[in-house]
Amino acid sequence: MMAKFDKCLIHQIPREKNERANALSKFEAAATGVKERKVSMFVKEVPTTKEVDSVVEDDRSWKVPYMQYLKNGSLPSDPIAAKRLQFKANRFTLLGGELYKRNPEGFLLKCLSEERARYVLSEMHEGNCGNHSGEECWPRKS
Repeated sequence: MMAKFDKCLIHQIPREKNERANALSKFEAAATGVKERKVSMFVKEVPTTKEVDSVVEDDRSWKVPYMQYLKNGSLPSDPIAAKRLQFKANRFTLLGGELYKRNPEGFLLKCLSEERARYVLSEMHEGNCGNHSGEECWPRKS
């Protein structure tokens, strides 16, 4: 195929910088010789957890100042703390009463209370890693 072009440059990209292509190549290698591939999908109609009527944040939670500022513009009385909160709050948004942080790629990450974060981390460490086995699966989940 390279013979069809006047000029051709080849750049080697390290595997760690090209994870998606690496995963696709592994998938293709595993699928070689397979004529038909079926993918099953299951949609849950009923949530696995009960719905919460309202969420009450602990007044000591780190999220409270951000939520109060984003809801009604209230700032701490200390001018330095107020300026710091205004600057940091630009990365946060409120959706449905929940606080989210926008990461550099533009994705919204749900902010957790300290108690909920401990629970999630314990589930990742001790809980089920889905179809993956071994200790290498949980760091990618966080």
